[in-house]
Formats: sequence, structure tokens, C-alpha cells
Amino acid sequence: MERLRNSLTENITLEETAKQWGISVRSLIRLFQTKLHITFIQYIKMLRIIRAMELIKDSNLNMTEIAYEIGYSDISAFSNNFYQLTNMRPSQFKAMSS
Repeated sequence: MERLRNSLTENITLEETAKQWGISVRSLIRLFQTKLHITFIQYIKMLRIIRAMELIKDSNLNMTEIAYEIGYSDISAFSNNFYQLTNMRPSQFKAMSS
């Protein structure tokens, strides 16, 4: 799991992750469903948003820089995913954590 966290800026695929872990794609899908009760993509999104929260709280990067730092090329996609997982916009979180 640490490898995924360290690869957030890359295009992380289910196939490549399964290959790195030495298991089949189907086994990886089942692992996420049975152990975490979320999909692989949901897990990656969650990792990215958690990292964004850390960067918002602990760095002086602006939102665009943070979005790029965690693997988003589109600031609106970053903001929308942040909102879906936290029920607040990144700027609201920044104001709250200041």
C-alpha cells in the first residue's frame, strides 16, 4: 500500500498494480472489495485526497500545485473529488485548518 501512496502523481492502473504485487487483476479486485469494501479507483481517490489534506495543512502550495502534486491535471476534477469525499471544497478545508 505504501507503494501506491508514493506513486500518486503517476497514472496508477489496476493491471500494473496487480502485476507489481504478483496477483491477478481479479484477485486484486476481490481483495479491495472484501477487505476495504471499496473499489481500487475509490481507494486511489481517497489516498490522493488524504495527501491533498496533508499538503493543504502543512505546505504553502496553492490549490493548483497541490492538485498536480497528487496526480490531477484538472483543478476542477480535484475540487469535485475532494468535495465528494469530504463534503467541503479544498478552499473551505484550508480556511478551516488555518
